[in-house]
Amino acid sequence: MYAAAVPSDDESGARLLDQIFPAADRCRYDFRDGAFGQPVAGRRIPHRHYEIRNGSASTVVVGLLQEATVNGCVRRGPVNTVTLPEDFTADFVTLATLSVWMQDGDGSSRCLPAIPKHATTIDLPAGGGRLEYRFDDRTGAFVGAT
Repeated sequence: MYAAAVPSDDESGARLLDQIFPAADRCRYDFRDGAFGQPVAGRRIPHRHYEIRNGSASTVVVGLLQEATVNGCVRRGPVNTVTLPEDFTADFVTLATLSVWMQDGDGSSRCLPAIPKHATTIDLPAGGGRLEYRFDDRTGAFVGAT
């Protein structure tokens, strides 16, 4: 998970304040003074859920991080983003599957109506963990890196 400062009008993006990777599910993380505290287990927080409570004096941008390795290149990036006012709590849930595919052009400006047939669907392990995939030119799909 991550927390970032809300960008001002003259900034191009949010400035990262703190991150935790990997984060423990079924826990709440309090964010204050520019950093996350230790995870607090919650009996009422379901499996694959993560809570972030903004205990700082200002609104922050928060979300979950995902780390991906494709063809040996590791990238970490946000999965989602929400603006969280002070004294509010956000609940995030992770999906049990991940779909990856190659496509022509920049898809960031439009929403895809469906996952393409040639996508590789990956079942994510219940306890988290690291999975590695590579693009196979012969099949045109992502395959497990072995």
